[in-house]
Amino acid sequence: MEIKLFNNHKSEKFKKVFSIYLLIFVFSLFNNILLGNTIVNASTDTLATVSLGGDSIGLSINTNVYVTGKYELDLFVNGKNIKIKPWEDSNIEVYDEILYIDNNKVNTIDDLKKIINEEKEYNLVLKRGSQTINTTIKAYKYKDSFQLGLFVKDNVVGVGTMTYYDLKTKKFASLGHQAINTNIRNGFIKTSYVNGIVKGIRGNPGEKKATILNEKIGTIELNNEFGVFGTLDNLSLKNDLIKIGKSSSVHTGKAEIVTVINGSNKETFDIKIIEAKSQTNKDVKGIKFEVVDEDLLSKTGGIIQGMSGSPIIQDGKLIGAVSHVLVDDSKVGFGVYSEFMLAFT
Repeated sequence: MEIKLFNNHKSEKFKKVFSIYLLIFVFSLFNNILLGNTIVNASTDTLATVSLGGDSIGLSINTNVYVTGKYELDLFVNGKNIKIKPWEDSNIEVYDEILYIDNNKVNTIDDLKKIINEEKEYNLVLKRGSQTINTTIKAYKYKDSFQLGLFVKDNVVGVGTMTYYDLKTKKFASLGHQAINTNIRNGFIKTSYVNGIVKGIRGNPGEKKATILNEKIGTIELNNEFGVFGTLDNLSLKNDLIKIGKSSSVHTGKAEIVTVINGSNKETFDIKIIEAKSQTNKDVKGIKFEVVDEDLLSKTGGIIQGMSGSPIIQDGKLIGAVSHVLVDDSKVGFGVYSEFMLAFT
């Protein structure tokens, strides 16, 4: 039995329409094929358009009072020189925040000095991560003051790199990791100029030597594991637009980082991504890469302190920010996906 699909003048019209739709489908399919048989819709592999960073910035953050170290007191007691460790029997660890002393709120180091004004035992309330710790410590008169044998700070000053910013919202993202593991009271970013490099060696990552100017360019509003975020006050930074790529689009192979190693000049350097993790739980080490740019290696030895936040670019998209360096091999670094940073700007 013969089956005729097109047997009259109407069928000829149907064949023409069918052919047109077939061509449209084939063209659409071809336009969406990027690698092998994998189909990626070009409209969904990017998330937002932002202004590319790479600028060197100075960070100044005021924090709660926190412990940075401990020391002994050399005292003269009963005709003898003895060493006292006031903290020895106290539950105090480095990076603990000092919240209260004898029910007095402690916001700054000046507050602490005013409260510790006699030789006696004090009650402390500390914050350690999500825990609240109650402990005691005795102050001793040492020279012209009363001391606990604790090194403390209430601020952080350092150099990092801008990752990106949004001209419409004035929001910025930087650093690629937490500036400090403590609460912040306030903070801001300033213009920074790199005037020297300490080259990294195995076991000792190098650093940028930079001058931080008084010009305030932004206010810090958030400090978390993915970076330092806030609002720009001064939009004098260069405006190179770039799309943020999804973490799922990142692959091994060629990529670039943008950073400053001299003055305020942003430069682009070649890297090779050697691992791109598919992360169910967000983490700051999703991208592992190796510096392959001979110019950067000769000047810095690889990734150095101050490069944190440097944008990572692949296939013309902003895919991440430098977050860490491998201490035993400064040619190898890690990056956080910019998709995760985007949630905070």
